Amino acid sequence: HTTFNGLGVLAVLPFSSAFARLMTRLVPERGLDLSARLDPALLKDPAAAFGWFETTARQGYTEGMNSLARAYLYGEGVAASDNDAFQWYQRSAVEKESAVGQAMLGWMYENGRGTNPDIDKALSWYRLAAKQDHLWSLKALGRIYAEGVAVEVDRPKSCYWYEKAAEEGDGFSRVQVGYCYAYGWGRKADQVQAVDFFVQAVNRDTAE
Repeated sequence: HTTFNGLGVLAVLPFSSAFARLMTRLVPERGLDLSARLDPALLKDPAAAFGWFETTARQGYTEGMNSLARAYLYGEGVAASDNDAFQWYQRSAVEKESAVGQAMLGWMYENGRGTNPDIDKALSWYRLAAKQDHLWSLKALGRIYAEGVAVEVDRPKSCYWYEKAAEEGDGFSRVQVGYCYAYGWGRKADQVQAVDFFVQAVNRDTAE
């Protein structure tokens, strides 16, 4: 079955743009969801949630800091404030060494939210979060080097970070690693390995 799928993938690889669009639809990239652990009752009452986040953040709880920062970032239960979001993510990242705080601080430096854009600082914070196997940060590093976001395009570096994310089980990253093997980016080209990563990505995503 894998061989049959592999032959099909190899047949369409020459049409890389169309194949890339197909794989993106089959295995979409998932964003960071900081509300996943919240009590459903709090999600229904943003003002009450904000009060709870502020209390727990000021008591030094990591999740409280990150949730309060998110509330400020998206204006949930309070007027949106990039500056306040940045300050709380910074406290989370520095004081608590929170991977989420580090990742979001990287994102804010990358996008100039609450601070001036600084790709070097963004990369630095993403790498710190990546050391904790923070999936979103691993993928962010892969994306930045693949797309050349304020840096030179560096396919080998992109492949390195996507491979780390793929090791965490991420289907989207497995697709990217498949391309790394298919085109020999940062490694010897290996069509069999490419096919294996593509099939793994599709099978995992459909299973979920």
